[in-house]
Amino acid sequence: KFTIDSRDIAQDLINKVNRLLVEMFSELLENFPEVPREKQDESLATYKELRREKDDEIDLDWSLDEIDRFIRAHTSPYPLAFVKNITGDKIYIKEVIIEK
Repeated sequence: KFTIDSRDIAQDLINKVNRLLVEMFSELLENFPEVPREKQDESLATYKELRREKDDEIDLDWSLDEIDRFIRAHTSPYPLAFVKNITGDKIYIKEVIIEK
């Protein structure tokens, strides 16, 4: 488990997961070959489609909070979130600054 901070972006989460994986892998190596094994139940497995360009488009009907979270999730190393202007050109958005 790890904490997701309210302003984390995609790379922050990747870094947190990678730190945990290093810890878990170290523990695995220390206990090898006596490690628990459990076969995956394929009937419960799910699969995700490959990302499409449309998956990065911001829906302007979403709330500001939803748009903010979407943009933070669509940062490097992933494609940036975008909106289309009136002529259909894409405007890529890297960050949202919310002033209170």
